[in-house]
Amino acid sequence: MSRYLIAGSDTGVGKTWVTCRLIEALRDEGARPAGFKPIACGDRGDAVALLGAAAESDLTLDAINPWFFSTPAAPYTAAVIEGRRPDMGAIDRALAQVSAIRDPVLIEVAGGLMTPLSEIDAMRDLAARWACPVILVVPNRLGALAQALANAECVRAAGLTLAAVVLNDMPEPHASEGALDADGLRQTNFAVLEERLPGKVFRSDPESLRELARRIR
Repeated sequence: MSRYLIAGSDTGVGKTWVTCRLIEALRDEGARPAGFKPIACGDRGDAVALLGAAAESDLTLDAINPWFFSTPAAPYTAAVIEGRRPDMGAIDRALAQVSAIRDPVLIEVAGGLMTPLSEIDAMRDLAARWACPVILVVPNRLGALAQALANAECVRAAGLTLAAVVLNDMPEPHASEGALDADGLRQTNFAVLEERLPGKVFRSDPESLRELARRIR
């Protein structure tokens, strides 16, 4: 049984898209993977997408997303607003049940590694709780180097294992005249990160994600 915690360097970086593509690539490799969304906030669209990628009728939305806040905010913020806390025991049991019938399980957390889970805990602490290596999804654009390396240091400082960084090709939000062209920037980001994190940097194209799937299967 293997589990991986997937976190983004920010919100809206394509974490769910990458997770779904990895699930599909794992299925193509002959594995029976599942996505798991321990806590969803605002809506359950991410969990619905993960369920669809697994394409298995014996998994249910409640099985892979055991806790839901209607407030579109960080889990701790949503908990304060709604006056209730996630039942971590129930979430542990749900994960154990999914892990018993699926391998590997890709655990997509809400937001980034340091998104608050409680007064003292963050999403990063779930990786330790469930003994999960971490896969980081970082948008491959200006700022990617700082985001990727800061998050990699966050993983290292907690004594966790960094399994991979996926550079997700996304459009530049603020393209400026005279800036490095997008393709050149993406290539450079990949090359620099590969120097700093050798063997752990992947692109978001199908071939690269298939390679990552073979590694984590």
